[in-house]
Amino acid sequence: MVYCIEPKGEFRKILMYTLESCGYTSEAIPSGKELLEVLKQHRPELILLDYDLPGEKGLDILDILRDSFEYVQIPVIMVSDTNDGSRKARCFDHGADDYLSRTMGKVEMMARIRAVLRRAERYQQADRAAQM
Repeated sequence: MVYCIEPKGEFRKILMYTLESCGYTSEAIPSGKELLEVLKQHRPELILLDYDLPGEKGLDILDILRDSFEYVQIPVIMVSDTNDGSRKARCFDHGADDYLSRTMGKVEMMARIRAVLRRAERYQQADRAAQM
């Protein structure tokens, strides 16, 4: 399951359609606040988190996720309108696993998503092996 916290309706539809056409299930969540509530019930494989959420900052939600023992292992990809290097750097400094620009093509977007999911799976496998 991939959670999409993306307020721009048209892009959210494209993003979710692309994910589902590539075999992933996805769910739209309208705000960071609602994401934090949903996470109490279900843990996704990946979170796509908008940088410019209305009424809240995506980086603030990312900080909450990265500061929480329960959620720190969930991969998060930040999504933004811009491909600005300083914005990307802020996202990575706050713990984002990757960064997508809305202008990015679908092929690259899906390649990045698959790469983050592969890394997350490897970490989970290593954790399970270390616990044995």
